[in-house]
Amino acid sequence: MIARICGHIVDTQASALVVDAGGVGYLVHVPRATSYAIGAHTTLMVSYRFSSENGPSLYGFTSTLERDLFNLITSCSGIGPKLGLALLEDLSAQNIVDAIIRSDDTTLCSVSGVGKKKAELIVHSLRDKIQSFVPLLAADQSSPQQGSSQTLYELGLALGALGYSRIEIKKATHAVAQLHDLDTLPFDTVLRKSLLMLSAGN
Repeated sequence: MIARICGHIVDTQASALVVDAGGVGYLVHVPRATSYAIGAHTTLMVSYRFSSENGPSLYGFTSTLERDLFNLITSCSGIGPKLGLALLEDLSAQNIVDAIIRSDDTTLCSVSGVGKKKAELIVHSLRDKIQSFVPLLAADQSSPQQGSSQTLYELGLALGALGYSRIEIKKATHAVAQLHDLDTLPFDTVLRKSLLMLSAGN
């Protein structure tokens, strides 16, 4: 299973890139494909899909958070990868999460291909599940460094899996980002320090 592709962009299409990684050219569907430059190096977090009609397809995103949001959106019945990509093309991850939490059909309907029924389906299906992205978005926005943001995102996922609340996760990610240089620490050390902070606060 392909989870990440790193390489140089050798071609751009309306909604896809061709990325040369290790001498192999991968066709990867991405949001905002026209914003990429041929010859530039890129790292894409990938979601793999297979359909009987089109065969295997790769969908790439600049962050794990954006990829996971795409996977969540396309988990809705009747919402395929093309529509999931369109949502992330026209709206930011923050706007999508906010719209679902607020049951804001109008914002979702502003995306081509999303009618009122599909917007209501997305809201109804994901209103509870989308809550886990709130502290992760806050953590992602709290640090300008890509590496640090990725660490904070993964930290939020780990703490959520351990049963901590959104408030506790937000508190821990903010504190650890303020106190430590996350680019120099292995993830298990960051997680251990966060757990110690949370234990001390209880």
